[in-house]
Amino acid sequence: MITRLRVKNYLSLKDVDVELGRRNILVGPNMAGKSNFIDCFKFLVHVMSSGISKAFLDRGGFSEVVWKGNADSRISFQLSAETGGEATKRYEYELVIVGSTTGLISVEKEHLIVRAGTQVSSLIDLQYGQGQITYLDGSQAFRPPGPGQSALEFASGFLGVAALMTARYAIANTALLRIGPPPGRGRRLHSLRRCRGRRLSRWEGTRSAIGPPEFSPCTYSPHRTSLPWP
Repeated sequence: MITRLRVKNYLSLKDVDVELGRRNILVGPNMAGKSNFIDCFKFLVHVMSSGISKAFLDRGGFSEVVWKGNADSRISFQLSAETGGEATKRYEYELVIVGSTTGLISVEKEHLIVRAGTQVSSLIDLQYGQGQITYLDGSQAFRPPGPGQSALEFASGFLGVAALMTARYAIANTALLRIGPPPGRGRRLHSLRRCRGRRLSRWEGTRSAIGPPEFSPCTYSPHRTSLPWP
């Protein structure tokens, strides 16, 4: 399960750090960045399935994705995930992407740490595509892919990949929530932009009046053979 996402300089998100559970509700006004936060997960899936260059190209290029509020040309993601059960493993992944004015995109830094009890293992330790990628026993998993690719494109066994592959999201129609359900089908629903505590519970309890939300899975289709990984 993904437990935390921190993102910097991605679209409208200058520096956002959110702890996550199994179900999460994003509440805020229009243009607050809710859809952009969800797109972070879709972007990472796109990187794994089609590569970093294609992920940016489909969004208009690096210059259209990087936050335009300062001169920093780096986009960074920090993702935490964990397994359940007795043998709990905690994963901490970091990806820093830098772009140039000419459109060149490189992975400046990529790290993956796994914590299992008192044991701490560094599985990815890359700077501009140079470094090492290992299994838990310390043996080499595969050669570094170079600065233009992410190691996760080849590592389908990482828990974060599995979590992203099965991630699902729903977008609520706030206009419908403001005007309420059709007559005779339940109480008036409050706008999500005003929901807090009791009101949010009331919305959750009466949302069936306008039907269930639409869920869209984050699809994952590897564009090359991926290697199993602890």
